Amino acid sequence: GFTPGQSYPFSLTVTHTTADRKIWGFAIKAISTVDRSVVGTWTTTNSNASIKSTGNNIELSHSNAPTTANSKNYTFSNLSWTAPVSPTTAQQSVKFYFTAIAGNNNGKEAGDYVYYATSANLNVLPIKLDNFNAVQKQKSIQLSWTGASEVNVNNYIVERSTDGINFNEIGNVAAKNTGTTNQYDFIDTNPAIGKNFYRIQITEINGSVKYSKILERSIQKNTKDLIISPNPVRNTIQLNDFNNNNFSVYNMSGQKLLSGKIKSEQINVSKLAIGTYLLSVIDENGYNRTSEFIKQ
Repeated sequence: GFTPGQSYPFSLTVTHTTADRKIWGFAIKAISTVDRSVVGTWTTTNSNASIKSTGNNIELSHSNAPTTANSKNYTFSNLSWTAPVSPTTAQQSVKFYFTAIAGNNNGKEAGDYVYYATSANLNVLPIKLDNFNAVQKQKSIQLSWTGASEVNVNNYIVERSTDGINFNEIGNVAAKNTGTTNQYDFIDTNPAIGKNFYRIQITEINGSVKYSKILERSIQKNTKDLIISPNPVRNTIQLNDFNNNNFSVYNMSGQKLLSGKIKSEQINVSKLAIGTYLLSVIDENGYNRTSEFIKQ
């Protein structure tokens, strides 16, 4: 098979049965097995080869037929075929047609040998999902992956399970289908407490389905509550079990008024005006705990 957009350097060796050949030639075509159209592009740095175009026919062939002393083989090197970046349906199956000439260099066609060969049908390689990863971001799980050789991929369905067996869809990400490698992300904002198993279902336009490997991530139960005392408060908030944690105080419009680190399990709010506020504390596990309090 072939990967869209990838170049494939190669050499072509013409071989005869006996060492009596003196002039050599070749031609190669890449043709769709569906509609006989040309597929891909040719390049070469070989001074004896060039790309020839006649109507809708494009081939890589010899330009100056090289000559040798009596020999049974000759190699044309520095040849390359590049697959289309976004192949059409017809371009997703290709066959290569080879013609080779082993001549006697007597100025006549008589005595020259012409060889013909074809490759097997080569198809676009299936989508490959790489770098599938899951990272905990506070109370969320961020999933990321890359899709390589995307052609005719419909979408990526994100599935989650709590037992690793029964999966349910929690998200749907459209494929970019550029034929190259693309990066994708999805955030599970509501993972289950305890074990979470994730996998990606790859759905292609033709209806075929493939699955990624399964990843497991765990969310610990929130057992530490943010309790403000006293509440209402005049000067200092007392917080049990919270020390050296980052905190922020917001008014009810969402404006941050105070921030810093909790010292001696206390926060001084004496400079706040009378009103209702929201206290936010990030605990040692990265969880954001919030609670309202009234300033007198």
